[in-house]
Amino acid sequence: MNPKTANYISTFYGVGLGKKFPGSIASFVAAVIWYLVMLFSYMSVILALLLNIFIFLIAYYSIIEYQKTTDETDPQEIVVDEVSGMSISLIGATLYFSSTYFFISFLIFRVLDFFKPSIIYRFEIDKKDSSILMDDVLSGLITLLVMISLGSSGIV
Repeated sequence: MNPKTANYISTFYGVGLGKKFPGSIASFVAAVIWYLVMLFSYMSVILALLLNIFIFLIAYYSIIEYQKTTDETDPQEIVVDEVSGMSISLIGATLYFSSTYFFISFLIFRVLDFFKPSIIYRFEIDKKDSSILMDDVLSGLITLLVMISLGSSGIV
């Protein structure tokens, strides 16, 4: 992947270059995109899983390339990790589609990503190439589990 493409993807096409709350804005934009896609087309769980694997791989390789151009260990402008984590948290929306599901998923994901409790923080401090991405992936997985539980019990 060339550096210019890695820059576009890592910053989620410039969303991460904003001065205030770039991660939250990128997560929100990702949630809106997923909502619109699911609203206007049928998406199975399998397709959502495949798209998430694709997003994860693209995010991983673009982050590695972007890191070669900076001295920072976790640059604030890299927000494709939030996009990947938010996307993972929305896999359950294929089963329990509602605007409430998306809103609560967004809130839970952002709280977990901001406070980084327990194991999520351990992934972030690991300082490997994958550390930037893996804390958000774990936040997304935990959010997904919570949302599937809420969905299966009829709360969302």
